This record gives sequence, C-alpha cells and structure tokens, in this order.
Amino acid sequence: MAKSSKQTRRPSGTFWQRMHVRLELFRWSASQIAAGLGVLAFIGIFVLLPLRFNSPVVKREQTGAVITSIAAIPDRPNRFGNGVSYRYAIKLNGTDAIAFVTDDALRPHSIGAIVEVERRTRANGWVTYHMLPMGL
Repeated sequence: MAKSSKQTRRPSGTFWQRMHVRLELFRWSASQIAAGLGVLAFIGIFVLLPLRFNSPVVKREQTGAVITSIAAIPDRPNRFGNGVSYRYAIKLNGTDAIAFVTDDALRPHSIGAIVEVERRTRANGWVTYHMLPMGL
C-alpha cells in the first residue's frame, strides 16, 4: 500500500516571531486607519457646520443693550464695503449677559451707548444677536 503524499504544512518561525510580524502589521494599519478617520472628521466638520447655520429663524426679539467694548476688524481686501467692521461686546438689558455683535457702520458707536439689538433664535437652538440701525 502506498503512503499518502499529503504532508501537513508547518508554520515557519516560532509563535513569538509570527506574533511580532502580526503586531507590526497592526501598528502600520492602525496609523493608516487613524489618519483616515482624522481626514473624515476634518471633512465632516466642513459638511456639518454649514448645516447648523442654515437653520431657519423661528423667533425674533428686540431688546436694549449697552456697549462695553469695541474692536475694529479690517475687512478682506476683495470684499466690497468701507474696509472696517466693528465688533462690539454688549451687555444685554435685564439679564446682564455679555454677547458679541458685528456691525458694518461707517462710524463706531461709543462705549456706554445704548443700542437696540435683535435676538434671533433658530430652529436648531442657535442664538445670534444683530445690531439694529439707529432710528428703527
């Protein structure tokens, strides 16, 4: 009778050598996966962030505020306008909360001036403040 020609394949190297190779492959793959997840998260921020701002306004309230500080912000050179915007820190009447408002007025308001501010609440809960023009 003829013996079977099948032989069992023996793995090359010891258990620890094979484990070392697998761990090295895992380390290389883990860095690639982490880099891929980082890129996806970065792209996801730019996809999901505009969705937050495109929410419709559901509530508008007018309130008074006192300007506590002013900062001039130069506009981008390719933007139409007067070249400077003003960012105000305002103290809202009644709540004493501090909010920030950007205004494109030709002349800045003075510190301590009382201004009218519109509070806009969006459907997603985002609240923004907008300075109303004088006389309205």
